[in-house]
Amino acid sequence: MTDGKIQPEEQTYLDQLYHILKLSEKERAELKPLKLDLKNYEKEIKSVSDPYLKLIILRDLILLSHSDNVYCSVEDSFISRCSELMGVSGKRFSAMKKWVEDGNRWNQKGEKLLIPEGVTK
Repeated sequence: MTDGKIQPEEQTYLDQLYHILKLSEKERAELKPLKLDLKNYEKEIKSVSDPYLKLIILRDLILLSHSDNVYCSVEDSFISRCSELMGVSGKRFSAMKKWVEDGNRWNQKGEKLLIPEGVTK
């Protein structure tokens, strides 16, 4: 997403999120011009007051950024700044990133176990 293009894996993640949130097509279209520019979102990010919601948002941003198996410095900087704006500590942010990365490794290992013996992929 950092280059302004949404990868298929990222789009799948967003589509699932839109479905969970029961967003209409019009609401989805309004979200399409997603840009990693905090100037557009800083006020909204700072306005989140629920401490649980802050962590859920942060988790989902980290998951989305990892959904295409490419996590770059621009994504990291954007999410790190969101974390700061919401008042989440750097220690908690680092722990959450590690949790997502560990989960992804666990998932990838499990996917390999689902390939029948003797089948190459």
